[in-house]
Amino acid sequence: MSYEYFIAIRYLFSKKTKTLFSLTSILSVAGVTLGVMVLVAVIAVMTGAEYDLKDRVLADQPHVLILHADNRIEDSLRIIDYLKDVQEVDRAAPFIHTQVMLRSKKAMVGVMLKGISEEIYGSDPAHSPVKSARKKLTEYRNEKTLEASPRILPGIILGAPLAEQLNVKAGDVLMYTLFSRKSQQSMSRLPAMRRARVVGTFDSGLYEMDKSLACMHIEDLQKIMSLGKAVSAIEIRLKEMFDAPDVAQKIREDLGYPYWARDWTRTHKTLYRALNHQKSMMFVILILIVLVACFSITSVLIMMVMEKRKDIAILKAMGASDASIGKIFVAKGMLIATTGALIGTGLGFAICAVLQRYSFVDLPKNIYFFTTLPVRHQALDVIVIIASTLLIGFIATLYPAIKALKTSPVDGIRNP
Repeated sequence: MSYEYFIAIRYLFSKKTKTLFSLTSILSVAGVTLGVMVLVAVIAVMTGAEYDLKDRVLADQPHVLILHADNRIEDSLRIIDYLKDVQEVDRAAPFIHTQVMLRSKKAMVGVMLKGISEEIYGSDPAHSPVKSARKKLTEYRNEKTLEASPRILPGIILGAPLAEQLNVKAGDVLMYTLFSRKSQQSMSRLPAMRRARVVGTFDSGLYEMDKSLACMHIEDLQKIMSLGKAVSAIEIRLKEMFDAPDVAQKIREDLGYPYWARDWTRTHKTLYRALNHQKSMMFVILILIVLVACFSITSVLIMMVMEKRKDIAILKAMGASDASIGKIFVAKGMLIATTGALIGTGLGFAICAVLQRYSFVDLPKNIYFFTTLPVRHQALDVIVIIASTLLIGFIATLYPAIKALKTSPVDGIRNP
């Protein structure tokens, strides 16, 4: 160990109280620790919220959507056969979507009705709520076919908040009105009221989506809408979601007009930009806590320079260079910053572990996308936080170090 670091460590001992750190040094370390601890915890929550929201939003949302200029795809099976040869594609399925008005004894709600099929290429994600909805619809339809009765009602799956709003449960009958282009263009007659049986509910964790979405078997919806074998669009999930723009471009080139493809980066672009900007702004705001704490390092070092003028003068008289004198005070300041950064990081991880284990905060699910604070650590985030803290700490040591090395040996001994 060089003598500069040895002296820097000795200066951290208080001769009066015999404690490891002087009071001012302890307060400096505490300030840096607090700032880093809050920064690590908040950034972990922001990262967790970002990943949790991405998982929930894209759990049942297609990475790429194939559409037709007429909003009607007649040859969906041919397109799905083509998608089987695209190596990035993990799953593809046709679907129908239309607007309906649902009516129960308690309420009447306008929602989006989606026709889903069990005949898909690939499989749904394991945690997908639509996977269970698809299974329930298929089972209900098979039971209905066994009875071979035309009076059996088509099955419908509702989002959990929607079912609660309508005050219905599995087995209840709903009235619904289907809104198509023909019914909208024809003002002479009102759309017919139809009936469907609720066969279950799903909960994706996205309150607003669950509140406005219902699912029906695609063949039932094709029959009701007189579509034949036509579908509205084909949804695609990829093995790697960030390949979506390239895959969408390839599909547009291969299929050509009147087909076109839209990927999730365009559909949810505003959402993810907002998440990234929020995380960046939160980092900038919280790093100010560390910045203020590092000002105390400057104060501690300046007071030390004034107190140790005689020691500095003696060291210079013994041959110590200006660089060595500056290094002593930079080393002490960096030791304070490093200690605070390491302790703060450890406490930040501890807080995150407690948040993961215990639910201290219960968030209303009708306002937020999650009911508890999600936590996720990223190594890059922690590295950036520690590096930023050490950089600010180093900058805070420069002025006191320069002031120390400018001390004259004669003046320091004459006027200590």
